[in-house]
This record gives sequence, structure tokens and C-alpha cells, in this order.
Amino acid sequence: MSRFTAGIVLARACCASVSRGEKTVRLSDASAFHVQEAGEGDSIIFVHGLMSDARVWSRQLDAFAGRGFHAIAYSRRFNFPNRNRPMSNYSAAADAEDLEALLTRLGIQR
Repeated sequence: MSRFTAGIVLARACCASVSRGEKTVRLSDASAFHVQEAGEGDSIIFVHGLMSDARVWSRQLDAFAGRGFHAIAYSRRFNFPNRNRPMSNYSAAADAEDLEALLTRLGIQR
């Protein structure tokens, strides 16, 4: 069994009872981010790649929440469904600023 397959099996087996919440978080610049959260404990955040969204982390959220973490995934500003700005404005610095503002808004400290 590959490591990838083992991770999927693990996520399915361990976390059927984990509850997950979804919400929209608005920041001070009026941008909105779709956020999925599961579990309680130390926070761990999942950041997707381009042309995707927070849904790609669903199984991982359940798996980490089932192991005592507060698992969080959000849809980045420049990706579906958060097309709040034109892609021409994309920068890694803007992504980092968004993540910092989002974590602050969620009350998560370093």
C-alpha cells in the first residue's frame, strides 16, 4: 500500500464522528474567505495550490481533527470561489498577508 493510499484509508477509518464547520470570514478590506474547520486543540492550517479550493483538504481535516488538532482549510483569494481580485494582482506577499489576517480574525495566535 502506498503512503498516499494509507493516508486515505486512515482518514476514512479514524474520523467518522468528527464534526466539521464551514463559514465565510470577512476581513477588514471587505474580502471574504470560505473556511472549513474541524476539531479542537492546536491549530494546523491547510493551504491549497492554484486552481483548487479548500475542499481538497476535507479528508485531512477529519484525520487531523480526529487526532486532537483544530484543522483549518481556506479557499485562497485568487482561487475559486474567491475571485475577489484579478489574478494579475497575485503575489506571494498578498497570500501571506491574507493568511495572517485570516488567522488573526479566527483568533489563532502563533
